[in-house]
Amino acid sequence: MRLLALVPLALLAACGTREPPRGSGALETTPTASAAPEAHVEKSRRAVIPAPNGAILVVDPLGCRVELVQQGESRWVHDFEKCGGLLDAVVALDSVTYVRDDQGVTSFDITGAVRFRAPVPSGSLPVALFPPTALADSRVAVAVAPGKITVFERDGKPAWSFSPTSEEVLVAPPAGMKTEGLTLFTSQAVYLLGATGEIRFRAARQGVAAGR
Repeated sequence: MRLLALVPLALLAACGTREPPRGSGALETTPTASAAPEAHVEKSRRAVIPAPNGAILVVDPLGCRVELVQQGESRWVHDFEKCGGLLDAVVALDSVTYVRDDQGVTSFDITGAVRFRAPVPSGSLPVALFPPTALADSRVAVAVAPGKITVFERDGKPAWSFSPTSEEVLVAPPAGMKTEGLTLFTSQAVYLLGATGEIRFRAARQGVAAGR
């Protein structure tokens, strides 16, 4: 009987032990092998974006894939032929999804059908300026150059573009307002732009000398 009692202890020593969740009243025995480094890297590059009706949009730049998941089930998946590790997205108020890769912006409806694709080469654009933003009227705005943004209509046609003064460059992607228009942060100022691209105000950033 003593020999049989020793067998579980030997198995516990081989597997390794860790404390179970509080209140379980049991000792959990699991292998102690660590996860593969590649799996950790891939997971860290994924982004989860809230979508309507409890859905989430999973963006995977390494796999060049976007997937809409609702109630634990995949509703639709879109694979990009290539994205160069650059893939970002935003979900507008009308449930339309805008995905930007290294060559352009693609619009999807709630079922995953492509509404339009607008070519927007990333070129010399810094990665920090890459993400798109949705406006309150569900159009999309993207930085197309270090000193220029473009707003696209729901059908993919360019609505308007804006560039600050020649001495300024963007330091962050455009940010859509909840009511109307968008904000821009440049190397010298903060802008509030209206729905048609007009400047509502420009405020110089504190600590930034004029002309620098």
